[in-house]
Amino acid sequence: MQDSILDKIIRVLTPILVYLFANLFAQAGFTSFVMATRFKALGGDRVSYAKGFSFVENMEIIVKANTLTVTLIASVITIIVLLYMFRKDFRSIVFVKPKSGFLCTIAVGIFASAGISKLVTLFPIDGILGNYSETSSNVFLADVPMQILTLIIVGPIMEELLFRGMIYNRLKEMNESTIAAYLSAIIFGVYHLNLVQGIYTFILGFLLVYVYETYKSLAAPILLHMAANAVAVVMNYLPISKVINGHWYFKLPVMLVEIGILVVVTYFFVYNKNKKDNVMQQ
Repeated sequence: MQDSILDKIIRVLTPILVYLFANLFAQAGFTSFVMATRFKALGGDRVSYAKGFSFVENMEIIVKANTLTVTLIASVITIIVLLYMFRKDFRSIVFVKPKSGFLCTIAVGIFASAGISKLVTLFPIDGILGNYSETSSNVFLADVPMQILTLIIVGPIMEELLFRGMIYNRLKEMNESTIAAYLSAIIFGVYHLNLVQGIYTFILGFLLVYVYETYKSLAAPILLHMAANAVAVVMNYLPISKVINGHWYFKLPVMLVEIGILVVVTYFFVYNKNKKDNVMQQ
């Protein structure tokens, strides 16, 4: 018996709802922990109780100041729940031995992150939908180990399980691969809740789908995603990067070089893949 369109739509939405509830749970849990700690420190009199309510009113600020902590908790919960609930799916889409040569996706991730991010930030679009500058500032408030753990390791694993492993594959049950790639990339962009990151991750989403389809294993897009995020973290601490990004006449030529290298690397990546496929078919 074939699933109805409604059933297929529900299958696409379910992983998204899992993440949303995990994120809500992480925020509520973190908030409760901080509130309990603060109330205990304040004591139990009425004045302390009033101060506690003042603290609650500012919880949004507290959560923003601990963005990566909340993100890490939500990501870990999402990974655990997805692996358990959808273990039958993951036998076919995750635990597949990747083909040789997938390490070259790291190079694609490096230049995609550097070049595309500069391209997007050349235009005065920040603040139109969401605020990338504020989001970036909140993220980099955390210490470096937390940034590495969340942005470079756990975050990419969770997002690839969610967006390529679950959402993209389930969209393919409803549409052809190209349409599924478009839709999953759009969802991936909207997920980041600001226009700058949305455009960047929309483009990155296509690359991630391509390497996933090429190697038939989530190991490849996970590596690409980790490399892209690692570049973003490292560049945030390089003085030369701040100089380049602060002046368009520096940013533009550097961006063109980075995108040029990305195009060349991607071309050879595709060329070698097609060459190997032709050899295997002969």
